[in-house]
Amino acid sequence: MFTQNRTVTYSHLSPSGEVGIVTLLQYFQDCATAHTTAAGYPIERLASMDGAWILNSMHLLTYKPIRLHASIHVSTWTSEFRRAYGIRSFRVTDAEDKETYAEATSLWVFCDTKTGHPKRIIPEIITLYGEEPPAATTCMRKEPQETAKDFIGEFKVLHRDLDTNNHMNNAMYVSYAMEALQNNASAKEVDIYYKHPAFLGEKLSLYANKEEDKLQTIILNEENQPCAYIRFTIA
Repeated sequence: MFTQNRTVTYSHLSPSGEVGIVTLLQYFQDCATAHTTAAGYPIERLASMDGAWILNSMHLLTYKPIRLHASIHVSTWTSEFRRAYGIRSFRVTDAEDKETYAEATSLWVFCDTKTGHPKRIIPEIITLYGEEPPAATTCMRKEPQETAKDFIGEFKVLHRDLDTNNHMNNAMYVSYAMEALQNNASAKEVDIYYKHPAFLGEKLSLYANKEEDKLQTIILNEENQPCAYIRFTIA
């Protein structure tokens, strides 16, 4: 297990005064990147090998709010490596009483950056990362069949949305999808499945469908292909 220590600052807070879903995803992204760097495979080394880890899906569950000035541990660990795939778990805990704020399980694909296709994970990476039992949450392994028909709006992928792979950053899909939440609703749980990457200048459309405490959203590109399916459980 790899752990980062953090203190929650004002810029981490959502309008509710708590750390929101998008910031949690950014915490996880930072922790995963730090872990792979500590293992000797930073993104620069992977890039020189035409390799990159691409997030396929994630299930995030929150248990209690994280507030300003909280001292927290953000931890990550890996498991269940199969050919080009691996599971990465995350947990956020209070630095003092060790109570769990949130946890997540995610499925990652090791890809060839030249072809865009999955390629077998280097055995040394598996050894260096290690394998431990995954978190209790379960992420999606197959593309969802849910549909969302209510048009919410369109947005254009901007420079600020991009990551080092020149795709729209994983957290930004969720940030845009949260525009479908109404009446200041907040999400206590989110399931995400990424299908197609979005690139600079693309126009994306957001659709949603609400049933009881679930809000299913889909982000489509200009070819009407799904970029991401994001299902919120509303608090």
